[in-house]
Formats: sequence, C-alpha cells, structure tokens
Amino acid sequence: MDVQEHLKRGEEYFNQNDFDRAIAELTKALQLDPNLKDVKNYLSITYFNRGVANSQKGDSDQAIDDFTEAAELCPNEASIYGARGTIHKEKENWDEVIEDFSKVIKLAPTAYAYNNRASGYYGKCTNYRKAGNESDFLQYIDKAIGDLEKAIQVHPADENFNEEVDGLLRKRLEHIISERESRKKVYDGI
Repeated sequence: MDVQEHLKRGEEYFNQNDFDRAIAELTKALQLDPNLKDVKNYLSITYFNRGVANSQKGDSDQAIDDFTEAAELCPNEASIYGARGTIHKEKENWDEVIEDFSKVIKLAPTAYAYNNRASGYYGKCTNYRKAGNESDFLQYIDKAIGDLEKAIQVHPADENFNEEVDGLLRKRLEHIISERESRKKVYDGI
C-alpha cells in the first residue's frame, strides 16, 4: 500500500470518528514519507480530535497524551495548547497551565489565553498562601493580576468576548487585587 492509500483510509476512519484506526493509517503514511506536511497536519488534527473525545469520556490523562502528540506534529497551533492547558487547569496542574497558555499567548494572544494563564498563576499563589510563603504568594498573585489586566486590554479585539465577560474579568481582577491587599496587610503585620 502506498502513502496515498494510507492517507485515504485514514481520512475515511477519521470521518467515521474512529480516531485510533485513523491514527494507525496516517502513521503508516508518515512512516513511508516522513516529510509529508499534509499527513502531519491531518495526523495532528486526528490526535487533537481523539484528545477531545477522550476528554469528553473523562480520560484526561489520555487526552493530554493525545494533545501532546498533536503539538509535536504541529507545534505552532495555539488551539492544541489551549485544549491541553484547559485539562491541566481541571487537574490543577498549575505549572502546566502556565506553560500551555504562555504558548497560546505567544502564538495567538487573546483574552481567553491571558485569563487562563492568570488562573494558573492564581492557583500557584493559592498554594503558596496555604503554605505561608509570602514572597511567592505575592509574586504569583501579581502575575495573575497582570494577566487579568492584559485580558481586559485585549478583549475588545477578541470577538468571543462581550460586555458580560468584560464585567466578569473586571470583577475577578477586583477580587484578586482585594485579596492581595488584605494578605499583604497580614504579611506586613497590620
């Protein structure tokens, strides 16, 4: 069987939502010609879709693996990092949230990406607050505040955000600033 036949079969399986068989066929095509950009892109999409399916089934670890495979094939696709970062956020893997959404911001800065990276920073600062680590708490809460401010700045150009979202971002920012100030008073002994 040649590359085109594997590609065709892979597409057929993909269209049937049989992602495992599609990946097997597309991988065979890639093994026959490792330089085929179209196969890499299609294989990346297939891994991405299987990651979404695994996420919906509740298999977040397999979904992360699938998104990682997709990212290796198409490292400049922001949506892959956003999807993987969202799962890391659900699992409270704050370092990975920050890493994935930093990549999204580098590739396609949106209010959504800044807001999610702010969640990663805020998750870390919460852990530091619980541990009584003042300097790291303040460092990460300041990063969360900075990202929320950027989200508010960027969002008017982001078609997915509206006045309601703007209000939610501003309310979240106000809450975190208030928390920072009250914790700073505690740390300063006031």
